[in-house]
Amino acid sequence: MKIAIMQPYLFPYLGYYQLMRAVDHFVILDDVTYIKGGWINRNQILVQGRAGMFSVPLDGGGSHVKICDVQVDGKSYPHWRTKFFKTLTFNYRRAPYFGDIEPLVAEVIPAQGTAGLPIRQMAAHSLLAVMRYLGLSFSHSLSSEYAKPDGVKGTDRVLFLCQALGATEYYNPPGGRQLYDRDAFRTRGVELKFLTPHKVPYAQRGADFVPWLSMLDILMFNSPEAVRTMLFAYDLS
Repeated sequence: MKIAIMQPYLFPYLGYYQLMRAVDHFVILDDVTYIKGGWINRNQILVQGRAGMFSVPLDGGGSHVKICDVQVDGKSYPHWRTKFFKTLTFNYRRAPYFGDIEPLVAEVIPAQGTAGLPIRQMAAHSLLAVMRYLGLSFSHSLSSEYAKPDGVKGTDRVLFLCQALGATEYYNPPGGRQLYDRDAFRTRGVELKFLTPHKVPYAQRGADFVPWLSMLDILMFNSPEAVRTMLFAYDLS
C-alpha cells in the first residue's frame, strides 16, 4: 500500500500529479496551518513567454488558521476572475488544446457559487478535474477526516496517517529529504521513498522553454496521451 500526503495546491506542477499517479492512495493535507505565499491558492502560467503568477484572492489566511478554514474572498473574486481569464485567453488562445482546457479551468474557477467557498475545495477540485480529463483513477481522502491524537505533527502526523491507511510505503517530493529520516519510518514498518521529477521539455509559444509551470501549461500544449506519458518521467529512490 503506497500513499502520499500533500497540502492541496491549485493546478500544481507536473511533479505533484506524478506523485498522485504513483501511489495507491493520496491524502490531501487540509488540517495544518495555512502558510501565506505557498501554492495553495496560486501558481504560474506562461505570460508573454515568461512565468507569470496568478493568485486566487482569499478572505483571511495566516499563521493561526488551518487550510480547511480559509475561504475565497467573495468580494474581490469576480473582478480577479475576469482579469485572470482574459490573461489566460490572451496567452493560450492559439495553444492546440485551449478549447478543451479553458472549460476545465472554468469548472474549477467558477463564475458563481464562490461565496464561502473553501480554497481547499477549489484546489482539490483542480486535482480531480485534471485526473478525470486524463482518464485516470484517483483514490484520495482529506486528512481532516481522520481523528488524530492531540498535538500530533510533523513526522508523527505522517506516520499516523500511514498506519491509519495500512501503508507500507510513503512517497514524498525530494524536498522531504531534509525533513524525514528513513530509519524513523522503517521502525514503524513504512519504507520512505522520494519522487524526483524530470524536466520534460515540450513545445510552448516562444523560443525558450519555461519549465515547472502549472499543469495548465502542459495541458494547453499536449494531448492527454502525451501528458499521461509525462506522468512517468521521474526517479524514485
